[in-house]
Formats: sequence, structure tokens, C-alpha cells
Amino acid sequence: MNRTELMAEGMSLVERGKYKEAVEIFNEILTEDPQDVEAWINKGCALLYLEKPRESLHCTNKALEIDLNNTIALNNKGIALFRINDFEGAEDAFNKTLEIDPKYAEAWYNKACLASEQKKVYEALRNLEKALSLDRNRFLTHAKIDRHLDNIRNEARFKELVD
Repeated sequence: MNRTELMAEGMSLVERGKYKEAVEIFNEILTEDPQDVEAWINKGCALLYLEKPRESLHCTNKALEIDLNNTIALNNKGIALFRINDFEGAEDAFNKTLEIDPKYAEAWYNKACLASEQKKVYEALRNLEKALSLDRNRFLTHAKIDRHLDNIRNEARFKELVD
């Protein structure tokens, strides 16, 4: 298989929840081309699903060594840092993502989750509002059940945002 076919196969495996197999495919791509940013990002994503945030962080850092301003890698770095409870690092990564692309809805949503976990109610609500204003369809259902938003779920403003 060529690189395009391998990438499609790896992403198909991720979509089907076969994360270990996906990592193997992305490793195959990276063996051929260690500078493949997309393969580093996708491998990191699969590792997040496998609950391996430190390994995922390694992948996102490799991607960022190649493409310093890659917003997907920066956002994924924030997620990995969030998962290892490096809240300051996570916030820095999400902020850097938003400096590059202020309309990156997922970074706003992740900032809302991060702020909620830190019990920064106003900031969490403001970030959630921004994420929903940018991509309501993508985040509305998730916001209603995401455990990371539990600290703001009973706020009147939260209820207004998700109703």
C-alpha cells in the first residue's frame, strides 16, 4: 500500500475503534517518512483513545517539531496535557491554537472543560459559549453529558446555552 492508502486504512481503524492496529499503520508510515506530520498527529490521537496521554504527547511534540503552528497538533497537545493534569501546559497549548486560529471551536470547547475542572465557572461558561457559537451542532449534545463540564452544569447560564 502507498502512503495515501495506509493513511486511509489507519483512519478507518480509528473510526472503528481499533486503535492499536491504527498505531501500527501510522508507525509503518513514520518508518518510511519520519517527517509525516499527519501520521504523527493521527498516531497521537489513537494513543489518546488508548488512554496513553504521555505517548500521545510525544507524538504531538514530534509533529510540532516539524510544523510549529499546526493547530491540530497544538490542540491535541493540550488534550494530552489535560489528561496528565498539566492544566497550565494544556491552557498554553489551547491558547496557542487560538492565537493561530481564533475560530478553532474544539480548542474553545477544550478550554471550557479545562476551566470547569478548575472550577473557573465564568471562564468555563464563556469558553463554552464561544465553542457553541462556532459549531453548535458538533458540541451541543456532547456538552450535555461531558463529565468535564459537571462543575458548571447546574449554572443557569449553562442551561441557557444548551437548551
